Amino acid sequence: MITRMKKLTFLIYHKEYETFLEELRSLGVVHIAQRQSGEADETLQAALRKRASLKATLSSMLLLTEKAPLQPATPCTPQEAETLLDDYDAQMDQLAPWGNFSWSQIERLKAAGWDLLFYACSEREYDPQWEADHDLIPVSEDGGRRTFVIVCSRGMQPQLPIEPVQLPALSLSDLQAKKNHTEQALEAARAQLKNYCCRHYATLLTSVSQLQADIDLMKVRLDSDTMADGSLRLLEGWIPEDCEPQVRTLLD
Repeated sequence: MITRMKKLTFLIYHKEYETFLEELRSLGVVHIAQRQSGEADETLQAALRKRASLKATLSSMLLLTEKAPLQPATPCTPQEAETLLDDYDAQMDQLAPWGNFSWSQIERLKAAGWDLLFYACSEREYDPQWEADHDLIPVSEDGGRRTFVIVCSRGMQPQLPIEPVQLPALSLSDLQAKKNHTEQALEAARAQLKNYCCRHYATLLTSVSQLQADIDLMKVRLDSDTMADGSLRLLEGWIPEDCEPQVRTLLD
Protein backbone atom coordinates (compact mmCIF):
# COMPACT_ATOMS: atom_id res chain seq x y z
CA MET A 1 0.00 0.00 0.00
CA ILE A 2 1.27 3.48 -0.93
CA THR A 3 1.28 5.94 1.98
CA ARG A 4 0.82 9.63 1.30
CA MET A 5 3.70 11.66 2.73
CA LYS A 6 3.90 15.27 3.82
CA LYS A 7 7.07 17.35 3.65
CA LEU A 8 8.05 19.49 6.63
CA THR A 9 10.86 21.99 7.09
CA PHE A 10 12.19 22.50 10.61
CA LEU A 11 14.12 25.52 11.88
CA ILE A 12 15.72 24.58 15.19
CA TYR A 13 17.67 26.59 17.74
CA HIS A 14 21.15 25.08 17.86
CA LYS A 15 21.08 24.31 21.59
CA GLU A 16 17.89 22.29 21.16
CA TYR A 17 19.02 20.52 17.99
CA GLU A 18 20.29 17.27 19.55
CA THR A 19 17.23 16.89 21.78
CA PHE A 20 14.94 17.59 18.83
CA LEU A 21 16.61 14.92 16.70
CA GLU A 22 16.26 12.34 19.46
CA GLU A 23 12.58 13.19 19.89
CA LEU A 24 11.99 12.89 16.16
CA ARG A 25 13.66 9.53 16.12
CA SER A 26 11.64 8.33 19.11
CA LEU A 27 8.48 8.97 17.11
CA GLY A 28 9.76 6.65 14.42
CA VAL A 29 7.70 8.38 11.73
CA VAL A 30 9.98 11.05 10.25
CA HIS A 31 12.31 10.51 7.27
CA ILE A 32 15.07 13.12 7.33
CA ALA A 33 16.46 14.43 4.05
CA GLN A 34 20.22 14.49 3.65
CA ARG A 35 20.84 17.93 2.20
CA GLN A 36 24.56 17.71 1.57
CA SER A 37 27.51 15.40 2.04
CA GLY A 38 29.07 16.23 5.35
CA GLU A 39 32.52 14.79 6.05
CA ALA A 40 32.18 11.57 8.04
CA ASP A 41 33.92 11.82 11.40
CA GLU A 42 35.65 8.91 13.13
CA THR A 43 32.54 8.02 15.15
CA LEU A 44 30.48 7.66 11.99
CA GLN A 45 33.23 5.75 10.22
CA ALA A 46 33.49 3.34 13.16
CA ALA A 47 29.71 2.83 13.09
CA LEU A 48 29.82 2.15 9.34
CA ARG A 49 32.58 -0.42 9.84
CA LYS A 50 30.61 -2.08 12.64
CA ARG A 51 27.51 -2.19 10.44
CA ALA A 52 29.47 -3.86 7.63
CA SER A 53 30.87 -6.41 10.10
CA LEU A 54 27.44 -7.17 11.57
CA LYS A 55 25.91 -7.57 8.13
CA ALA A 56 28.67 -10.00 7.17
CA THR A 57 27.98 -11.95 10.39
CA LEU A 58 24.26 -12.01 9.57
CA SER A 59 25.00 -13.42 6.12
CA SER A 60 27.19 -16.12 7.65
CA MET A 61 24.57 -16.98 10.27
CA LEU A 62 21.93 -17.28 7.58
CA LEU A 63 24.12 -19.75 5.71
CA LEU A 64 25.04 -21.64 8.86
CA THR A 65 21.43 -22.30 9.70
CA GLU A 66 21.49 -24.59 6.66
CA LYS A 67 25.05 -25.93 6.74
CA ALA A 68 28.47 -25.97 8.35
CA PRO A 69 30.00 -24.96 11.67
CA LEU A 70 32.13 -22.51 13.46
CA GLN A 71 31.90 -23.06 17.24
CA PRO A 72 32.67 -26.64 18.14
CA ALA A 73 32.29 -28.54 21.37
CA THR A 74 35.82 -29.76 20.74
CA PRO A 75 39.12 -28.70 22.34
CA CYS A 76 39.99 -26.92 19.06
CA THR A 77 38.34 -24.57 16.62
CA PRO A 78 36.43 -25.96 13.62
CA GLN A 79 39.17 -24.76 11.29
CA GLU A 80 41.71 -26.64 13.40
CA ALA A 81 39.44 -29.69 13.40
CA GLU A 82 39.28 -29.62 9.59
CA THR A 83 43.08 -29.38 9.49
CA LEU A 84 43.30 -32.35 11.88
CA LEU A 85 41.06 -34.41 9.61
CA ASP A 86 43.26 -33.58 6.61
CA ASP A 87 46.34 -34.54 8.64
CA TYR A 88 44.78 -37.84 9.73
CA ASP A 89 43.95 -38.64 6.09
CA ALA A 90 47.54 -37.87 5.02
CA GLN A 91 48.99 -40.09 7.75
CA MET A 92 46.57 -42.90 6.92
CA ASP A 93 47.56 -42.68 3.24
CA GLN A 94 51.19 -42.91 4.29
CA LEU A 95 50.52 -45.98 6.45
CA ALA A 96 48.19 -47.74 4.00
CA PRO A 97 50.93 -49.70 2.12
CA TRP A 98 52.18 -51.10 5.44
CA GLY A 99 48.82 -52.25 6.76
CA ASN A 100 47.47 -52.01 10.29
CA PHE A 101 50.36 -53.08 12.52
CA SER A 102 50.95 -52.39 16.19
CA TRP A 103 53.77 -50.08 17.21
CA SER A 104 53.90 -51.81 20.58
CA GLN A 105 55.18 -54.92 18.79
CA ILE A 106 57.94 -52.82 17.18
CA GLU A 107 58.88 -51.46 20.60
CA ARG A 108 59.16 -55.00 21.97
CA LEU A 109 61.56 -55.86 19.14
CA LYS A 110 63.68 -52.84 20.06
CA ALA A 111 63.69 -53.92 23.70
CA ALA A 112 64.99 -57.30 22.53
CA GLY A 113 67.87 -55.63 20.62
CA TRP A 114 66.38 -55.45 17.12
CA ASP A 115 65.42 -52.60 14.82
CA LEU A 116 62.69 -52.81 12.20
CA LEU A 117 63.36 -50.29 9.44
CA PHE A 118 60.75 -49.30 6.85
CA TYR A 119 61.69 -48.62 3.22
CA ALA A 120 59.89 -47.54 0.06
CA CYS A 121 61.26 -47.09 -3.43
CA SER A 122 60.35 -47.38 -7.10
CA GLU A 123 60.64 -50.66 -9.01
CA ARG A 124 63.62 -49.24 -10.90
CA GLU A 125 65.42 -48.38 -7.65
CA TYR A 126 64.79 -51.76 -6.06
CA ASP A 127 67.76 -54.15 -6.14
CA PRO A 128 66.97 -57.88 -5.57
CA GLN A 129 70.47 -58.24 -4.13
CA TRP A 130 69.21 -56.49 -1.00
CA GLU A 131 67.19 -59.61 -0.22
CA ALA A 132 70.35 -61.68 -0.15
CA ASP A 133 72.40 -59.16 1.84
CA HIS A 134 69.83 -58.30 4.51
CA ASP A 135 66.94 -59.73 6.50
CA LEU A 136 64.47 -58.09 4.11
CA ILE A 137 60.73 -58.72 4.28
CA PRO A 138 58.64 -57.52 1.29
CA VAL A 139 55.42 -55.77 2.29
CA SER A 140 53.67 -54.54 -0.86
CA GLU A 141 54.04 -53.74 -4.55
CA ASP A 142 51.64 -51.20 -6.01
CA GLY A 143 51.74 -48.65 -8.82
CA GLY A 144 55.39 -49.22 -9.59
CA ARG A 145 56.48 -48.82 -5.94
CA ARG A 146 57.75 -51.37 -3.46
CA THR A 147 57.60 -51.26 0.32
CA PHE A 148 59.63 -53.55 2.56
CA VAL A 149 61.14 -53.78 6.02
CA ILE A 150 64.62 -54.84 7.11
CA VAL A 151 65.31 -56.40 10.49
CA CYS A 152 68.76 -55.61 11.85
CA SER A 153 70.67 -55.47 15.13
CA ARG A 154 69.93 -52.43 17.28
CA GLY A 155 71.77 -49.40 15.89
CA MET A 156 73.18 -51.23 12.82
CA GLN A 157 71.47 -49.51 9.88
CA PRO A 158 71.96 -51.25 6.52
CA GLN A 159 74.02 -49.46 3.87
CA LEU A 160 71.39 -48.85 1.19
CA PRO A 161 71.22 -46.02 -1.39
CA ILE A 162 67.80 -45.06 0.03
CA GLU A 163 66.86 -43.78 3.48
CA PRO A 164 64.34 -45.46 5.80
CA VAL A 165 60.80 -44.07 5.78
CA GLN A 166 59.63 -42.18 8.87
CA LEU A 167 56.09 -43.39 9.52
CA PRO A 168 53.41 -41.78 11.74
CA ALA A 169 53.61 -42.77 15.40
CA LEU A 170 50.04 -44.14 15.40
CA SER A 171 48.63 -47.24 13.76
CA LEU A 172 45.98 -47.12 11.04
CA SER A 173 43.30 -48.20 13.49
CA ASP A 174 44.33 -45.53 16.02
CA LEU A 175 44.26 -42.83 13.35
CA GLN A 176 40.86 -44.01 12.12
CA ALA A 177 39.52 -43.85 15.69
CA LYS A 178 40.83 -40.30 16.13
CA LYS A 179 39.38 -39.28 12.78
CA ASN A 180 35.97 -40.73 13.70
CA HIS A 181 35.99 -38.91 17.04
CA THR A 182 36.91 -35.59 15.40
CA GLU A 183 34.21 -35.99 12.73
CA GLN A 184 31.58 -36.71 15.39
CA ALA A 185 32.65 -33.69 17.46
CA LEU A 186 32.63 -31.50 14.38
CA GLU A 187 29.15 -32.65 13.44
CA ALA A 188 27.95 -31.87 16.97
CA ALA A 189 29.55 -28.42 16.67
CA ARG A 190 27.67 -27.81 13.43
CA ALA A 191 24.39 -28.69 15.11
CA GLN A 192 25.19 -26.40 18.05
CA LEU A 193 26.05 -23.46 15.82
CA LYS A 194 23.00 -23.97 13.66
CA ASN A 195 20.84 -23.87 16.78
CA TYR A 196 22.68 -20.75 18.03
CA CYS A 197 22.17 -18.97 14.71
CA CYS A 198 18.47 -19.84 14.63
CA ARG A 199 17.98 -18.48 18.16
CA HIS A 200 20.03 -15.27 17.84
CA TYR A 201 19.62 -14.21 14.20
CA ALA A 202 16.61 -12.00 14.93
CA THR A 203 18.40 -10.34 17.87
CA LEU A 204 21.40 -9.44 15.74
CA LEU A 205 19.12 -8.21 12.97
CA THR A 206 17.47 -5.85 15.47
CA SER A 207 20.92 -4.62 16.53
CA VAL A 208 21.81 -3.88 12.91
CA SER A 209 18.57 -1.95 12.48
CA GLN A 210 19.29 0.08 15.63
CA LEU A 211 22.83 0.76 14.45
CA GLN A 212 21.48 1.89 11.07
CA ALA A 213 19.19 4.33 12.89
CA ASP A 214 22.20 5.67 14.81
CA ILE A 215 24.13 6.06 11.56
CA ASP A 216 21.24 7.90 9.95
CA LEU A 217 21.12 10.26 12.93
CA MET A 218 24.86 10.91 12.72
CA LYS A 219 24.51 11.70 9.03
CA VAL A 220 21.71 14.13 9.78
CA ARG A 221 23.92 15.90 12.30
CA LEU A 222 26.62 16.25 9.67
CA ASP A 223 24.32 17.22 6.82
CA SER A 224 21.97 19.81 8.32
CA ASP A 225 22.37 23.44 7.20
CA THR A 226 23.30 26.17 9.67
CA MET A 227 21.83 29.67 9.63
CA ALA A 228 22.18 32.91 11.59
CA ASP A 229 25.88 32.34 12.29
CA GLY A 230 25.22 28.83 13.55
CA SER A 231 22.44 29.74 15.97
CA LEU A 232 19.80 27.97 13.87
CA ARG A 233 19.76 24.60 12.08
CA LEU A 234 17.62 23.87 9.02
CA LEU A 235 16.23 20.39 8.52
CA GLU A 236 13.83 18.86 6.02
CA GLY A 237 11.81 15.69 6.46
CA TRP A 238 8.78 13.70 5.40
CA ILE A 239 6.08 12.11 7.50
CA PRO A 240 3.09 9.89 6.69
CA GLU A 241 0.05 12.15 6.63
CA ASP A 242 -1.75 10.13 9.28
CA CYS A 243 1.19 10.69 11.67
CA GLU A 244 1.15 14.46 11.36
CA PRO A 245 -0.72 14.98 14.67
CA GLN A 246 2.07 13.27 16.62
CA VAL A 247 4.72 15.50 15.07
CA ARG A 248 2.66 18.64 15.61
CA THR A 249 2.21 17.65 19.25
CA LEU A 250 5.98 17.43 19.56
CA LEU A 251 6.41 20.87 17.98
CA ASP A 252 3.86 22.43 20.31
